[in-house]
Amino acid sequence: MYQLMMLEKLNQLLKVLYLKMIDNLYGLEISIDAANESTYSIVRKGGNWNHLQKGLSIIKDIQEKNNIPVNFSFVVNSENYKEMKDFIEFAKKY
Repeated sequence: MYQLMMLEKLNQLLKVLYLKMIDNLYGLEISIDAANESTYSIVRKGGNWNHLQKGLSIIKDIQEKNNIPVNFSFVVNSENYKEMKDFIEFAKKY
């Protein structure tokens, strides 16, 4: 019972913190540097494409509900330069 009460209090605190964060958020800049999973695994050592996709979906939902501008960055390098056009289409989804 005590643990349940603590979890409820923690959830309430997280909601308050989330709302304060959103109120002070003026925009997001996200650097991905890849338009597909294979390049992402090369450019972002240790990165997980599936986690990225989930995170971008969450960010898209927050952006749409709160009208927060989101910009994507793509640093061109020898591994990803052929994906510049694909990256634009990828970013449009979010």
